[in-house]
Amino acid sequence: MPETIAKNPVHKNAIKTTKLLYPVQSNVFHMIKFAPATTAINYLSEAPVEDKIYQYGGQNYARPQFRLIRRGGTMGIPESDAFWFSKDEQDQMRLNLIIEAYREEVNVMPLDFRGVTMSFMYHNAQQEVVSLPLEVTETASMRAVNVLKHIHAHTLIEETQQEAVYRALTDANLMAGIHIEVEIWWQQANDTSPDASATPPAESPEITPKRWWAVKHIKTPPILFKKVTSDIRVTTPLPTTSEPQKVMYAQKIRLHFDQGNQMVFGGFFSTLESKGLTWQYGQKVNLQDPTQPYFFYFRPTHDPDTFFFLPQVFRLQVNESTGLPKIGIAMYKENPDDEAAKYRINITLQIVPYFHPKAKKDLLDHLFNASGGKIKYISHLLLGGFKSAAFRVNPAFQDINAKLAGTVTETLSEINPSVGFTLSVDTTIESFGNFKKMLLEGFHIGDIIFQLEQEKEGTVVLEDSKAIPVELDLKKLGNIPVHLELIPPQEAGNAPVGVKIKNTHDKPLQVEGIELTLLSVIDDYVYDVDYTLSTDWQTWPLALSTERTEEKLLLKGEDIKELSGEDMAWNSLICEPHGVRFDVNGEIVMEQVIDYASSEGEQWDLQLRCPLFEGWNTLTGEEKAPYEKIINMLVEVKDEEGAVKSVELSRDQPKNTLRMTRSLAQLLKHTSLKNRTYEYRQKNIMATAQSDWSDWQTSESTGANFLYIYPKV
Repeated sequence: MPETIAKNPVHKNAIKTTKLLYPVQSNVFHMIKFAPATTAINYLSEAPVEDKIYQYGGQNYARPQFRLIRRGGTMGIPESDAFWFSKDEQDQMRLNLIIEAYREEVNVMPLDFRGVTMSFMYHNAQQEVVSLPLEVTETASMRAVNVLKHIHAHTLIEETQQEAVYRALTDANLMAGIHIEVEIWWQQANDTSPDASATPPAESPEITPKRWWAVKHIKTPPILFKKVTSDIRVTTPLPTTSEPQKVMYAQKIRLHFDQGNQMVFGGFFSTLESKGLTWQYGQKVNLQDPTQPYFFYFRPTHDPDTFFFLPQVFRLQVNESTGLPKIGIAMYKENPDDEAAKYRINITLQIVPYFHPKAKKDLLDHLFNASGGKIKYISHLLLGGFKSAAFRVNPAFQDINAKLAGTVTETLSEINPSVGFTLSVDTTIESFGNFKKMLLEGFHIGDIIFQLEQEKEGTVVLEDSKAIPVELDLKKLGNIPVHLELIPPQEAGNAPVGVKIKNTHDKPLQVEGIELTLLSVIDDYVYDVDYTLSTDWQTWPLALSTERTEEKLLLKGEDIKELSGEDMAWNSLICEPHGVRFDVNGEIVMEQVIDYASSEGEQWDLQLRCPLFEGWNTLTGEEKAPYEKIINMLVEVKDEEGAVKSVELSRDQPKNTLRMTRSLAQLLKHTSLKNRTYEYRQKNIMATAQSDWSDWQTSESTGANFLYIYPKV
């Protein structure tokens, strides 16, 4: 990592919460990738070899100018050029940019072009010019007089190039820029020529329909300060004839950014936090209970396509293989040595976060209004931006629990809400029937409180969120998967027809509703969005039996007609069912849960992670130095009966999982999750040697299924 980045105060003091980042999943269908419309021939009275205005057919034309569009500039997110670094799924550094072909004059139309060639150029450490080809992923036609199209491009930056790239972009004495070269095709105008443009000659690529990526007139953005300048080069055109001719046109955009610009260098900093961005919340009326409004917490980041977002509720997790809630039940004697001792029941419940599709829509509606329409959609919602989360039992349940002659996990001071957590309830056999009845009816057992992180006046401040309820209800499970398929657009149209929804389970399924969002989007840049779509299905909730497992949810005819008539480049449909539940008798479900648990011990996964190895590529040389010789770690874990298992962690594989078991005897012996104990030890593996084993240590947190390991030096 460049030394200049390590010294950057924004990077150094940023709040590190990357281990808690968790994507909020959606069902996204990429419907179609529109090919760019074939470039028309520009009919002019003379070759466009000068930077001047050409008139033909009552319209003003000129050679296009190029600049980076602007991102951000709302909700506390700084405004910056659409030139930014990010990490892809393989953790490779990626340079992204969006170029606009435009004219400063609002009444002048840029001449159309094709054959775009782009490269990113910069000075390396030896002051040599390095040129990296940019891959043009998409061009988007704009419906505006003075804005012709947007060009989306990217390239990968190798690790060995990153320091030089960063220095070239932040040092005014070095050079960095974008070189753009295009082909402008023109033809001598005559009395029979079209008013503006015509189709290309026969040898040109096949013509495809033009789809617009923006429907409103685009106002000319401000000029990009002094840091962006242009160089223009034009090749000598062919002699004027009646045949189409090609003029080569080139321009260079020079670049310079501040070192602490996280909008640009976010991919270098390994965190989304920065100054001035605070948690906010919106409030909506709960239609089921108007006296109890619900809240949706959100926080912007310095990536305008990414917001932090908290769940609306925590629910019982479903076992996808069995379709049953993840509930474990065990019976044990209070005193194993006393034949007359009473039996008790220990119940463990796996809890996961639930993000309601309607709450996402409420968030997007709030952001659209608060930003004056600048924020149309958020491509990435992440569960992150907090230091910790804790469970607190509902005081009302404590009173009920006393009547059940039982105990409940009253407090879990630290949980990982992204993967869920486990609650434990202990009660008598006589009272178990009452607890089962509560599960069938549904009840509020407690709340999750997040410690939200934000910077105020240069200081990191922790603030508690409002209580987010934990609900136990066999009819409302947290993650029942639903199979969806897109019904593709009609040949003559541009709108999706609808979706197929399937029940792939061995139990009948019920769906309360579905939220549809249609996007015109390239990569993560959203040009337009339609939240108003609905289907023609009349009888909600939708029932999917084990016999009739599939239904077609078709868009309303008027929606399809309107969308097709807009001639917009709609290319992504987001489909989110909600209120998904198994349409079966709760008593039967509970009996199956008991059957599964009655003769089995407990199996659970212990996830071991090394944060140092996970973030190795983001560390500075100084931070890496004490651990350079350590190539991996060997970790041994000893369970309650003394059985030892081992696993290796390395920079290439910084996390691993051990399947842990507790026999039925162990379950009967222990009545609380807090007694799920294990010991572990570790040693470092070097290229030519190994360290000694550390002493056995007892796990610090027995209420979580993960263990963080750091090398000992």
